[in-house]
Amino acid sequence: MNKGFTLVELMIAIAISSFLVLAVSLSYSSIKTITNTTTELENAQEVLRYTSQIFIRSMKQTQSDPTVDASGETITVQQSANSLSCIGTTPTTDFTETFTLSGDNRLTCDIGAGAQDILRGLTQISFNYNNATRILTVNVSPEGLPLNYGGSVTINIAASTLWLNDYFGNI
Repeated sequence: MNKGFTLVELMIAIAISSFLVLAVSLSYSSIKTITNTTTELENAQEVLRYTSQIFIRSMKQTQSDPTVDASGETITVQQSANSLSCIGTTPTTDFTETFTLSGDNRLTCDIGAGAQDILRGLTQISFNYNNATRILTVNVSPEGLPLNYGGSVTINIAASTLWLNDYFGNI
């Protein structure tokens, strides 16, 4: 009596093994795509969170209306002495923050000593300030934001101190 497998049994085993390997590789590919998309969304979310945080801080503490250049790509915000600056310092004299997007997807801020990087991962940013409503609109396009999310996100920020001064007097 011969011990072993027949050719048919071996072919069936190879076919079953091939289907299992194919299923595992398709699952791996799908999981890798989902993981990459999730990572891109997390990075985009962090860019949006930090952008919101930096402009909320700047707009909350300013005592005068910001200036947006004609292209809408640069904003200048006057700040009072001893206010926290966009680069994390607290100058002892009044200063001006100038925010702009550099050519290599970095948001920079200049308080008079040269532009410094404060954020990476932006493909586009634009500003619009409405003096009547004291609202700054920031359109942000973070790297990796899928097109089905619209490609950009709009953040509206109130110049709260200015707005409160308009309605309740100098605060």
